Amino acid sequence: MKQFKITKNFDYINGTHLQGHINISFAELVKILGNPQEKNGEKVDAEWYVLSLDSKTTATVYNYKTGKNYLGDDGLETKDIIEWNIGGHSRDALKLIQSIFPDARVVTMEERMAEISKRLGLERMISR
Repeated sequence: MKQFKITKNFDYINGTHLQGHINISFAELVKILGNPQEKNGEKVDAEWYVLSLDSKTTATVYNYKTGKNYLGDDGLETKDIIEWNIGGHSRDALKLIQSIFPDARVVTMEERMAEISKRLGLERMISR
């Protein structure tokens, strides 16, 4: 596991964007990363800012439009969210999060889109 620290300093994450996803429980995230940043509504319910100490890689782990903040009563309780977004300045963010959670499934955006297409039967339509 890479050495890392959690920060609340927004300057480190400014300019990050979606790199991929991780399937992991909220409880497991809290166990390793501590309590998430407090979010006051809108589209995110929980978020962590993660910094690698050796390579200065920055990653964010957050839900997006799946919880109560965005969906109200139809949204998931934060404790029930199991699919999280990973943001960063590069795909190194995925490597950082995978090193912290080696048993969790981390996928790129492209891999996730291929999975969704396959589930919906769209890969046959696209390949024609």
